[in-house]
Amino acid sequence: MQPIVYQLVHQIFAEKLPDQAPFKTRGELKISKLVKFFMAFTKLLLVLAVLSFGKPSVFRKKAGAYAKDSIYYFSETVDKNGVLTFDVKDVKSADDFAPKELSKKITDYKLLDAASSETLEKYYGIAADKAALAKLLTSVALTADEINCDYVAEEHFYGFYGLVGYSVYAVEKVDLAPSLTHLIKNGPTKVTYKNVGEGLNTTFVDETVEQTCDSDNMYTFFFGVTRNGIVDKKCVPNTGIPAEAAKCTTDEKYKAYLKGYRL
Repeated sequence: MQPIVYQLVHQIFAEKLPDQAPFKTRGELKISKLVKFFMAFTKLLLVLAVLSFGKPSVFRKKAGAYAKDSIYYFSETVDKNGVLTFDVKDVKSADDFAPKELSKKITDYKLLDAASSETLEKYYGIAADKAALAKLLTSVALTADEINCDYVAEEHFYGFYGLVGYSVYAVEKVDLAPSLTHLIKNGPTKVTYKNVGEGLNTTFVDETVEQTCDSDNMYTFFFGVTRNGIVDKKCVPNTGIPAEAAKCTTDEKYKAYLKGYRL
């Protein structure tokens, strides 16, 4: 299994594409939807603040724990029943919790582009240049119907939509617009903890994960890729959650990319 590297899509954030604005659509977007989105954004900030005071979080990182020459990725995966289990043995508090991670040296990986070098003054890791990047399907703005699925709009705004879409192009050379609703369906439906220490039963509590457009659960995106990979939104449109995890909801042939990769 391979980790998806955030550095792979560094240029997504370094270069602001003219058609990559999160709310630019082909139709008219209601003001109420914008208000709803920013209310959700505010809610997320509050949730993260609460998580920092006594609740376990996958976002918590230990300072100085990472080497610059290595790639780190979560070791846990979602099982066939849709359950994600964290082992919290020897964890004394929520602040002491961090998902177990695996790592590999960056130099252990084969170069995607043999012409690349750390001495280059400028380098595009995905497309040949900015103009070519802007033409990729992942660079096309969301439609109003897609933005109506709050999860899709939020993850597009935070850059995760670009992360998975551009990663498929960089590794597989397949130009697609990723289905985030497919990732939701392939994420966990339940999160559990094992080896919970004495006195921590109210801190590490099993929880059900809602697979809906309104869900803002942090686990959905991180663990959805590994199970069944990434598909084109032509297969599973970003307008609703599919009924099945590995099947198109349209007449397209099901084809998944980067299955088994991890974040």
